[in-house]
Amino acid sequence: PLLEGCVEEWVLQERQAREQSYLGALEQLAAAAGERHEPGAAERYLRLAVAVDATRETVQRALMRLLADSGLPGSGAVAQRVVGLEDKVVGN
Repeated sequence: PLLEGCVEEWVLQERQAREQSYLGALEQLAAAAGERHEPGAAERYLRLAVAVDATRETVQRALMRLLADSGLPGSGAVAQRVVGLEDKVVGN
């Protein structure tokens, strides 16, 4: 973090702005990796983003979708969860 340990207001604002930029960049890198059919790279970027902000819904959703589409053992449960969440959002 920017000037870790410093609690002045301007530092907190800058730290938050930089964190959001970093998270946005990780999401873009994950999307680009997905377009290049590199799911391993996409997963790494998304997991880095989750490590920074586990409450960022767009990252969680992208990671769950990636895992559901991966076909790896155990991904069936993830796929069911993704579909269930999407149904709730859409209102089905």
